[in-house]
Amino acid sequence: MPSLTDKVRRFLRRGDQAGSAAEEETPPAHLSEEALRDAIKRTCQPLSVGGFLPLNDPLASVFGAARVQSPDENWPQGKSGPLTPICQLNLTQAHVVPQNLSDLAMIQIFVDLEALQSHHELTWDEDEPAKTAQFVVRSYRALDGLIPVNPQATLANPFEARWDVPVPDYAGRAVAGEVVDTTAYDVHSYHWAVQVHRTKLGGWPAVLRAEPWWKYRDPLGVFDYALQIAPENQAGWNGPWCFIGRGISSPNLWALDMQND
Repeated sequence: MPSLTDKVRRFLRRGDQAGSAAEEETPPAHLSEEALRDAIKRTCQPLSVGGFLPLNDPLASVFGAARVQSPDENWPQGKSGPLTPICQLNLTQAHVVPQNLSDLAMIQIFVDLEALQSHHELTWDEDEPAKTAQFVVRSYRALDGLIPVNPQATLANPFEARWDVPVPDYAGRAVAGEVVDTTAYDVHSYHWAVQVHRTKLGGWPAVLRAEPWWKYRDPLGVFDYALQIAPENQAGWNGPWCFIGRGISSPNLWALDMQND
């Protein structure tokens, strides 16, 4: 007999989507507050940027720079020149890593700052990298063999970063439809249903307007949310908010959704 939470998680988040051939499930008639809380809760791993003595370790997490690369790699390029690194995240030092990043030791994210003015829906294929790009993800399964790199670009004031204590993260209305019927339950009406508006691994995307574009563009689910990048003004990153998704069946694929305040 499936549990109440299992039934909630199976409930189609977009059962009213035009053209959907899936058979809708009837949501439970009533969820207790405890069951609702369990259904929309995930654990996330927040990142603190600066505010401590830096280690000056090339393998450390850092916001606004990338410090290492494989020996056969070159700095990623865009049409207007070298791409700017948003962050380098050492996942081996994190306490909680989402399942879709658990095979990785490090991830680096680069963007073309000029492209951000007009393109907020970008994808990247690590298996077929373009010579120039607007958005690049470099992922490494191991730290061994990575070498220090002479950066060709950074944000205005890069800071080392470190992982904070994992905390609970609750789905906002725009994404809670994945697990509950949001017409029956107003997740924003509970004082404990707090979204973590910080740079973080996992949890839920604390979107500002709508769910990440890949959720409504491709209902078959090519991508799954992995991490969130918040504005980090001290490092020179004043936005937009970035939500990163990774391919479900093709983990070489990455998606970027950007939303301004």
